[in-house]
Amino acid sequence: MLGGWKGALGMMTEEEYVKVEALRKAGWTITQIADELGYHPATVSKWL
Repeated sequence: MLGGWKGALGMMTEEEYVKVEALRKAGWTITQIADELGYHPATVSKWL
């Protein structure tokens, strides 16, 4: 892992996707979500 991130090659699971959507609806920033899940913010942004 580069810089502790799973990176763009890391595949998102259905569980992670549900969590991303729930955290975003709860008002979390993309950076906060990325830190929580261990992905780069740009990767999380692409999911949304």
